[in-house]
Amino acid sequence: MQVRKRKDELGYNEMEFENNGVVFRIFYGGNGDLYWKIIDKNETEKDKVYFSITKENYEIFQMFEELYTRIENCDVYRVNSFEEELCDTAEEREELHKRTKKLNEDLENQDCYESLCTDDFIVWHSDDAPFGQGTRLNIYQSRTRDSFLIVITKLNKEKEDFSVEISNSGSRYTPFNILFMNHYNQLSDIEPDYHQIHIEEIMYQKRLVKQREESRK
Repeated sequence: MQVRKRKDELGYNEMEFENNGVVFRIFYGGNGDLYWKIIDKNETEKDKVYFSITKENYEIFQMFEELYTRIENCDVYRVNSFEEELCDTAEEREELHKRTKKLNEDLENQDCYESLCTDDFIVWHSDDAPFGQGTRLNIYQSRTRDSFLIVITKLNKEKEDFSVEISNSGSRYTPFNILFMNHYNQLSDIEPDYHQIHIEEIMYQKRLVKQREESRK
């Protein structure tokens, strides 16, 4: 998988991943909202496109794994060091952590969570159109837990591209949009030219080789 990072005209980082002629791009639009977009150079006349994130690049895989897991577990709010510094006693810090935990627990009963997280995948309907009328993002985790499949589907056949808007304000999935913004910020810290090989990447490649050898038998 090729990884590219570049600045747009507003100075925001644009992250781009490419594999076998398919490009997956995460970027901010001119309206200040986040977008996930897939461009399939191999085929254009269809209503669904796919992109896989695997342990081939473990640093990037971990970031998608964290996003998926935090959504799945309703882990939106976290106590930061500044909040803890404002606490004068251990009791105040304990109370702060309890309140934060309660905020996350309360999210599990919210409509936004129930419509976002299913038993098998995460689904996000684009914020730039009424529910079910724009484009839909699905994120699947493999049963082996070593890859994620990103799927964008056009529900409106007149839409020209495969892009999903994740709104900074007014999203139907608030506050889960915060996790996507945090994920973008993590990706923006990547330096594609200085990738260090991780043991998980080596093990993943070995598994692929073994699977290919077994399939030939």
